Amino acid sequence: MSTRAIVADGLWHCLCPSYKQAPLKWLNFPGRLKQHVNPALKVRSAATRSFSRTTGAAFLSPVPNSQFAVGNGMLSEKYDSDPLGEIDECFTETPRGKAFSHKKFREFTYLSRPIRDLGDERIEAMLRQTVEGAPNYKSTMKLMRELIRRRGVRPQTWHYTVLIMANTDSLMGCPKHVRRLLKEMHENNIPIDSATLHAALKVLAVHPDYILRQKILHTIRDRWLTISPEGWHNIVTGLIREGQFEMALDHISRMQAQNIQVEPWLYSLLIYNLCEVEDFDMVLELMLKWINSGNELSPNLWFQVLVGASESFHEKCVTYVWKRRVQSGLINPPYGVCSNILTMTSRTGNTWLAREVFRVLQEREGIFLLEDYNCLVDTYLAADDLDSALHVLCTAQKATFNLDETATRSIFTYCIEKNIRPRTVWQALADMKTNERINVPLVAVNAVIEMAVHHKTMTVALEFYRALADVFEHRPSATTFNHLIRGCRVTGAHEMANSSSRR
Repeated sequence: MSTRAIVADGLWHCLCPSYKQAPLKWLNFPGRLKQHVNPALKVRSAATRSFSRTTGAAFLSPVPNSQFAVGNGMLSEKYDSDPLGEIDECFTETPRGKAFSHKKFREFTYLSRPIRDLGDERIEAMLRQTVEGAPNYKSTMKLMRELIRRRGVRPQTWHYTVLIMANTDSLMGCPKHVRRLLKEMHENNIPIDSATLHAALKVLAVHPDYILRQKILHTIRDRWLTISPEGWHNIVTGLIREGQFEMALDHISRMQAQNIQVEPWLYSLLIYNLCEVEDFDMVLELMLKWINSGNELSPNLWFQVLVGASESFHEKCVTYVWKRRVQSGLINPPYGVCSNILTMTSRTGNTWLAREVFRVLQEREGIFLLEDYNCLVDTYLAADDLDSALHVLCTAQKATFNLDETATRSIFTYCIEKNIRPRTVWQALADMKTNERINVPLVAVNAVIEMAVHHKTMTVALEFYRALADVFEHRPSATTFNHLIRGCRVTGAHEMANSSSRR
């Protein structure tokens, strides 16, 4: 009876973490590379052999047993193998990994002849410079291979520190490598000093690993070591990248309690990430706290907060940024942000902010859309200002927009919900036409007639119909007659309906 093959996919490893599939048999490393094996490499001291395993094959060691060796089971598959270790094995023993091309081999091992001719002190100085500059994993590994494996220099604590710092490389670094380096130092009785632990914290700020970070912090605490300001910043950075914003804020509070200056970039990083999760209440609180303490935020961060808050319709945050940056002309918001803000004010009734948006668009001679006027009408209605909403509707008509019945739906719904009498709206429109000489659109008058029909007061609707031409200088449209006919059908005035149909 045939058995079904087990597919060890991601779900299988999640349910059965202890399961390990047997390694596949790969082809041997190409024979053209084996001729470069240096026989002197086989004769090495124990310390040199130990360190070479760390720089290469030791990254593929069995399950660790020290306090730094327990993983969290969440490492990506791209870190399951280390190319340096497999390349080293191809030079010294039977290859167990897949074969690498000669180009790939040179990428990780080749050093130019002038560098190889330098003395040990010069190579060590170059290694120390790799810590001070931008992290370069490949360059560090090349120099370390030359110094430890080829020249047989006994590894010391600072060698491990440099190698750990190389893992701050955003592409090649990995907390798994850091854990195994610390494990090897523990097994070989190499002192793990404060600089090494802080280097590990810096790596975990780039490649977060909560479990390893906590073990390092416990080690620092047990040894009564002091965390440097840079170490505090690296801890908070790792927490932010893991999405543990509450713990990050707690650590920032502890830093301030110890009079440790919080760098502006850390606040900016926290605010950027809070914007990503749309926690603008906390963003506003942090901004107020940071600015009230006499600090400033970058212009890009102000703009990012305005864009994110407008997309999330967070009125308080948008209003704060608008007053601080837009009113003073430091930010010129694009039309998309203005449109989002108008949509937000149509729900909240913030008439001041809506007028500010129209002011900014008008100052830069922007083109207004009918949707912008509709949002402004809804904003005034949300603020219970019907008179201003009617004025905006007339202004939209003046801006050469062809208004249809959809432009008055919000006004009609508002008057019905608030139980406003049709005569009140009619009188407001008549005063605008008579006293202010404003051209009232026909759709606004039709909306008033529709209100009268809704209340089943046909006498009032007919009164408005007869005064339409005298007061507003408009001829009735098909929509006007449709409202009258519908009212006649509702009230049962059939003769009046026939008369309206003939007209």
